[in-house]
Amino acid sequence: MAEIGIDMNKHRPKSFEELQDGFFDLIVSLSPEAQHRAIELTRTMACDIEYWPTLDVTMIEGNRETRLDAYRAVRDELDRRIRARFPDVPDRPTS
Repeated sequence: MAEIGIDMNKHRPKSFEELQDGFFDLIVSLSPEAQHRAIELTRTMACDIEYWPTLDVTMIEGNRETRLDAYRAVRDELDRRIRARFPDVPDRPTS
């Protein structure tokens, strides 16, 4: 992410349990497990769920560059999908 000017140092993933008290219009899940969990979480909520199947790059084998290329591909695909789904997302600053 640093390659494209995004600082992830303060990012912390949240579990579904941490999100249960929140209100959401949309949940985007990236894995089958997350999709099933999102469905369970929103049974009583008026919330849209979208599933964007994403390669599990932790399963990629090879040298460092091969693995980095896999992460970059997922990053770039998610960026494309986010921009298509949310056209008002501002452009990233260029380095």
